[in-house]
Amino acid sequence: MKSLSIRTQVALMAVALTALSVASIAFTVIRSERVILKQQSRDRIEALIQGINRIAAESLVQKDPLMLPSDLMFLQKEHPELAFWEFTSNGFSHKSGPEAPDLTFVSRELTSSAFPVSTGESVARAAAPASAAPVSIRLGFKTRALQEEIDKPLDAMIRRTLEISGLLLIFGVIAAIYLSTVLTRPLGALASGAQSVGAGRLDVAVPVAGSRETRALAERFNEMTGHLKDFVGWRDYILQSLTHDMNTPLGGLKAYLELMEDGKFPSGEEGRRSVMTLLAAVARMQELLGNTLTFFKTQKNGQREIRRQAVNFAEMSREIKALFAPMAAIKKISVQDVTAEPAPCVLAERELLRQALTNLVSNALKYTPNGGTVRFGAQAHGDDVVLWVADNGRGIAKEDMPHIFEKFRRGKSGEGIPGTGLGLSIVRDAVVMMGGGIRVESWPGKGSRFVVTLPKARAQAPAPAPVPAREAVI
Repeated sequence: MKSLSIRTQVALMAVALTALSVASIAFTVIRSERVILKQQSRDRIEALIQGINRIAAESLVQKDPLMLPSDLMFLQKEHPELAFWEFTSNGFSHKSGPEAPDLTFVSRELTSSAFPVSTGESVARAAAPASAAPVSIRLGFKTRALQEEIDKPLDAMIRRTLEISGLLLIFGVIAAIYLSTVLTRPLGALASGAQSVGAGRLDVAVPVAGSRETRALAERFNEMTGHLKDFVGWRDYILQSLTHDMNTPLGGLKAYLELMEDGKFPSGEEGRRSVMTLLAAVARMQELLGNTLTFFKTQKNGQREIRRQAVNFAEMSREIKALFAPMAAIKKISVQDVTAEPAPCVLAERELLRQALTNLVSNALKYTPNGGTVRFGAQAHGDDVVLWVADNGRGIAKEDMPHIFEKFRRGKSGEGIPGTGLGLSIVRDAVVMMGGGIRVESWPGKGSRFVVTLPKARAQAPAPAPVPAREAVI
């Protein structure tokens, strides 16, 4: 039974119970019918004996010794099962038929006063002598005939009972299979869903059906798979974001190290600022790792808790320009912030906003040829702030436009460009989580422009620290 499915086990149990019930009913009916037929046989024989008793009593009253034998012979013809009879009265004995061993015998002692007669006969009985001799009657019935009298109707009844029981059993089996299917289908769906989850598929949803308990279990299962899907989705998002975002500061470090190797690392104040940029890149990587560790503390019900605040775009712009200065210098790309003063404040989570803008600028630098230009800026527009990043690089092919925000998807425009295809999907997720939107405009061979719309902060963010006079502007 352990190796059988729940549906099969329930079906077998239901069929067994149905068969047991039908068999019990059939046995009870047959047993009752047998008792009734036996009682009917006994009643018929008793009625026959009572008739003979009346005849014997009448013969005593009428003092007619020939009445009883003649009536017995007539009864013997009418009732073939009566194979033997014998009576004795006043020493006179008469019998008919052999005393075979297969006969069932019944004996009675009779007197005229022992049996009631009709009212018309009461005068004749009163005239009979009170001392009339008793009559002894002995009857022999064919045992086989008596048994056949019971067996024939019983056999017919057994056949009908078995036919009806067979039909009931068939209907019971069909009902058992149907009920087992209905009752166990939700459990089977849950088992199949659990197997799919065990195989790594988290987009499984089982139908909510069946009894109240089964429906509640299905609802809890669907909630569980939903939370698991969100959790795994966030895990993948964090790993992908961490991998992608750490590549950016590592790329900057690599560029500075290459300058040092070639003996071109700047000295003096410019060298000091370069070292500060390197330290900022290291701090950035530490921050990314710290954010990953604190992710599980800020997660609620499979959803990341977004903590938005007023972020000054000018401060964010300064961080981004310092971060990408080495990469831009190597490719001789001009990175320009064209935001008009005063820079607007964005209502966003600082880390997600930095992540989105960093990835957009990084992407623009990758796809812009040496000597090109990357421009970005921000502008208040009603209750929103529009942020944009544009380049004059190779642009995006028309057939790739519907898929640029898909994970690990790289089109023709990305051929020969290092990357994993995660940057734009990370940007989209970050913007959506902050309650904003993103769109792209591209002109193949002329460049692209990514536009992000986010809510504008009501309160002003703290102003950024002033830029030193000798700091280079990219």
